[in-house]
Amino acid sequence: MQTKNKNNSTSFTATYLRLLTGETPAPEDWEAAAELIDAGFAHGKAHRESTTGQRKIDALTGFAPTMQGRLYAAQLQEQAEARKLTRRLRNWLWALSGAVCGLLLDAAAGMLTEAMKRLLGW
Repeated sequence: MQTKNKNNSTSFTATYLRLLTGETPAPEDWEAAAELIDAGFAHGKAHRESTTGQRKIDALTGFAPTMQGRLYAAQLQEQAEARKLTRRLRNWLWALSGAVCGLLLDAAAGMLTEAMKRLLGW
């Protein structure tokens, strides 16, 4: 189920999650639905046209997630929630470290100012 392109991986994961949680596949989702059917995460039939070499899907019938597919959807949802939490924590960490660095730079500037005043005799 993993895709090689990281940018597409996120969109395919979102598509898999949508399809496995009960959304009816739209024609642009048929390829992902066919992958889910082939992997055993859903029941259904993807009919591929035989007139061209590309073998595009021209009909999808009876698509329904299996128990394994629903469990996989729950796993995808948990992973998405974990990524959101990690992203939020990382953002807070950057904000906190920026504030601490700002305070440290302010203190260092004050100490440097005092040292220069003493050195120059002001």
